[in-house]
Amino acid sequence: MDNEKPRVLVYNYDRTEKFFLNAEMAQWNPREDRPMVPAHATLVAPPPMPWPDGQTPVFNGETWNLQIDNFWRPKSKEVNYDAGRPLTTWQPKAISFRDFPTYPDLHRLTASILVVNRLVDNTRFIDATFQRLVNLHSLLRSGASAIFDDTVGGTTLCGKPTPFGMYKFESEALVFQMRHCLDTLCRLTELLVDADQVNKAKSFRCENVGSLFYSQKKSRVANIVRGLGQEFEADDTDFLRISNNLFNAMKHTHMNAETQSLHGEETPTIVAYHAPSGEHRDLITYHNHNAHHLMMGFHDTIDRILRNQRIFLDDK
Repeated sequence: MDNEKPRVLVYNYDRTEKFFLNAEMAQWNPREDRPMVPAHATLVAPPPMPWPDGQTPVFNGETWNLQIDNFWRPKSKEVNYDAGRPLTTWQPKAISFRDFPTYPDLHRLTASILVVNRLVDNTRFIDATFQRLVNLHSLLRSGASAIFDDTVGGTTLCGKPTPFGMYKFESEALVFQMRHCLDTLCRLTELLVDADQVNKAKSFRCENVGSLFYSQKKSRVANIVRGLGQEFEADDTDFLRISNNLFNAMKHTHMNAETQSLHGEETPTIVAYHAPSGEHRDLITYHNHNAHHLMMGFHDTIDRILRNQRIFLDDK
């Protein structure tokens, strides 16, 4: 009990206008035997609440002053994907080309069997990427250093991304490859539905998942892939929409550097911020997804789309 450290609060403030943000427990510096104070924070407590209506504490470098609260703050909502089944049901996906129907070719350009074989390999790669992500998460939880140190030449960054960086890049690779598989299934579905038109135009109208929510939302491909008709299985967990938005968040949003060190406490998470219109004054979506649930949703979605394709062929 004598070695137990006191519980000390640090008070965080905005980095530019210095208004109060929140309080959190300080981490302890074992070398100096004192609480660590991060940037843009202080051990000085603000005035006790409640504060006068319309006012908030602002730190002046030494103490807090109450000022009129005209400060802009971002507005956000959190999205958490749920696969609709227990996490304990997760298992790697057994998949082969035999699980797919026979698709027409894109004449003189691409044999669909090669597309299917690549899709199968891609799905297996996603499972392998997920396992790397799980291993990296364990490494981070064990207290891996954020920077690799070369005792001979000092800190060397060339070819050695930090564990936080590796975790982030693997999670993005996971989402991007999921999207690649789903886009491929959209195009293969269009070949099933309208091979003559695709071969005549030498182009796809349903090029990717995003098109199924906008320009092609009333197409037969959307009916099959999203499960919009009564005869098809619906995307009850909304995986396609959520994963599409997550992909766009990782691809486009400037704020994602803020998620570089976020990886989940007990289980791996995949996180991103999304400002859909690029207008950061609008509502920002905070994607915070259990990685196991995303993997289950991806596997279930592939199976569901393949079942819908077979329903279409049976009714054709």
